[in-house]
Parts: sequence; structure tokens; C-alpha cells
Amino acid sequence: IVQMAKNDTYGKLEQTALLHCSGQYDPQAVLFLSMQRMGLRQLHALEACTNIRRIDPDHNRITSLDSLPALPKRETLSLADTEITRVDKMPSLPALEHLRLDANRIANLDDVARLADLPKLCALHLQPYAPPGETPDDEERNPLCSHPSYRIAIRRMLPRLTILDGQRLALVDAAVPEED
Repeated sequence: IVQMAKNDTYGKLEQTALLHCSGQYDPQAVLFLSMQRMGLRQLHALEACTNIRRIDPDHNRITSLDSLPALPKRETLSLADTEITRVDKMPSLPALEHLRLDANRIANLDDVARLADLPKLCALHLQPYAPPGETPDDEERNPLCSHPSYRIAIRRMLPRLTILDGQRLALVDAAVPEED
């Protein structure tokens, strides 16, 4: 996993910085990349990293998913604690299985419906895991998580999910008593 240093190019990830920090000469050789707390607003330089599997640009200033390039092999994407307010323009991510969007500003449940276009998405985090009976801090939750039907709505929109907010849905279902 490559951890990149803070970059001062006005929140833009430059390919030369990406290659320097990764120690690679070829962007196709980069498989894992951690870009936390770099002040990034865009991720366009990742387009050349066609074999990348995991990207962690947590704690940045990314406001929209439209700066994410379509990367066919990306399996894990963590955009926790960025500044995303909407899930409106999803790039083509056919291999994406795990998506973290907790600690953002997503308020509309309908935005999450766009994630149904991700054919392999099985784990989604819109708020961090909290043990039963506890609630995560408000600053770690997206506003949509406060909706009374949040979990039911997400499960209807994304029936292929097996993990929501760190909880295996099969285990949660097993714990619910059946009605007669």
C-alpha cells in the first residue's frame, strides 16, 4: 500500500506526484494507494492506474464523485470524511465491492439508488459501525442516516448488499424475531 504525502497543487493529484510517492515508474504497476489528508479535490491522475484495486482518499476535500475515473479493476473505494454531498455521477466501476462514504454530507436517500448500477457492490458504509443500541456521532454520519426508514430504504434500493454500515445483513435478519 502506498501512502502519499501532502500535495500543494491546489487540491489536484498530479501523476508525477503519484508516481514519485508510489515508487513506481509505470502507473499500471500501482495496485493500492492511500491518499489521506492531502487536501485533494480531484482524482483525475488515477486514470492511468488501470490495475489499481484499492484507493483510500479519506479525509480530503472531494465534493463530487465525477472526478473519479472509471477504473475497471477497482474493488475497494474509501471516501470517508470528504465533502461529498451527492452521489450523482458514478463512474463505471464494474468490480467495486466495498464502498465507504461515511462522515460526508449526503442527505438524500434517492442518491443512494444510483449505487444500484454497481453490479458487485456488497458492502456499503454510510455511517461507521455502532454496537446495537448505540448511535454513531452525528459528524460521522451522513444526514440521510437519520431518516426513520434509512436501513429499510437502503436494503430495498440495493438488494445485493450483504454488509451495511459494518453489519452483516444476514446476521441482523437472524436476530429479528419472526412475526406470526
